[in-house]
Amino acid sequence: MTDAEVLAVQRVAVTPAQRLIVALAAVHAARATAIRRLTLDDLDLSNRRITIAGHAQRLGELPHQTLLVWLAQRRVTWPKTPNRHVLINAKTALGTGLSVPNTSNGICCTRASTSNASAATGSCTKH
Repeated sequence: MTDAEVLAVQRVAVTPAQRLIVALAAVHAARATAIRRLTLDDLDLSNRRITIAGHAQRLGELPHQTLLVWLAQRRVTWPKTPNRHVLINAKTALGTGLSVPNTSNGICCTRASTSNASAATGSCTKH
């Protein structure tokens, strides 16, 4: 990525969940669907391993750090959630389902370099 692209991503990815998604997409080439389907069982933080779309791999430093920050926020925000998915929101924390991308109000996800991050959080860009 160029310096300008890094700055653009930093301006857009401001929450721990968004930063995690960007890190997984950038370091592990994880697609939006694979990121949304990640469960806590796919993580082995002590051994720095992650299973993405059925493929176990070493967890990169950036995704490891962003995971720790996100999981801490997740634990504080929804301490008793039954949802085993890594990425949850206020709605999905009440159940066990996946988070769904936001496509309301003329907002949609693009296939640009940040599309994986946008689609997984539901925070898409407006066209």
